[in-house]
Amino acid sequence: LDEPSQEQLEDAIREDTLLSVRSMSGNFSELPDKAFLSYSQSFSIVKFLIETYGQAKMTALLIALQDGLTPDNALLQTYGFDTNGLEDAWRQAVGAQPRVVSAGPTVQPTPTFVPTIIPISGGSGSAVLQATTTPVPTSSTDGQSTETVPVRRGPPIALTLILMALCCTFLVLLGVIVLGFIVRSQNRKGGNHVQ
Repeated sequence: LDEPSQEQLEDAIREDTLLSVRSMSGNFSELPDKAFLSYSQSFSIVKFLIETYGQAKMTALLIALQDGLTPDNALLQTYGFDTNGLEDAWRQAVGAQPRVVSAGPTVQPTPTFVPTIIPISGGSGSAVLQATTTPVPTSSTDGQSTETVPVRRGPPIALTLILMALCCTFLVLLGVIVLGFIVRSQNRKGGNHVQ
């Protein structure tokens, strides 16, 4: 990491303001400080995995993600721990406070569903768009169905998981590339020219 990024990471470790690994598997924050911290932490986590477990394990993780495994399942298959286990091991390695585990259920973000638009032909030859909804019966107090409420269906879970895996793969690849550039520049500074 460059000096300002390293200082920011060290401050976050010291002040216990690190971001959770699970939260970084989604989109990075739009706030510049948190976005920069996300990149610094990501770099540190990838560096930890490669230095601790080797490049072969990292390659196996990337292949598992490419094959469509969820990040938790890919980590379990490759390293024997899930995202929380990764965070625990990394925090211990960098000297950070242990991850805070809440007694209550973890708050999950509410997905935003996009309606499916299906083109149908109109009477005048022009295309008309129609949003599809699925009616779901609701029950009254006497158990009789009294009305139907249209419910929008979201994208298939498989597509969502594939997109999430691709995003995680991209982030890990980005970290590996950044790590490669840093190692290469450090080798050049030390006089070790690697071709």
